[in-house]
Amino acid sequence: MEEKYKLYLYYNDELCVKCKTHTDDWTFFYKELSEKLIKTGLEKYNLKNIQKACKLHCDCMFDKVQKGERLCWDDKRMFIGSYFALYKFNKIRNHNFLFLKIK
Repeated sequence: MEEKYKLYLYYNDELCVKCKTHTDDWTFFYKELSEKLIKTGLEKYNLKNIQKACKLHCDCMFDKVQKGERLCWDDKRMFIGSYFALYKFNKIRNHNFLFLKIK
């Protein structure tokens, strides 16, 4: 698929992830990444523990960005999955993500 958009994902008012994507719909990322993360987690843990783990992961990735470290693609995917899981659970109040069309 052709990548027509860029996703800019902010956490604690800091840009943490920027990546090209073929869609401008956040639910695509939720379905592709977050749902899998939640389903896998529910095999061993309850929903509250999954929410805590998602928050912890976002905080850890935020700390890496704050230190100037680059996130590898796997870290970005986990961050995006954790972020949109928290967003869906209403644990992130304001949506700090933006899709821009690539010209």
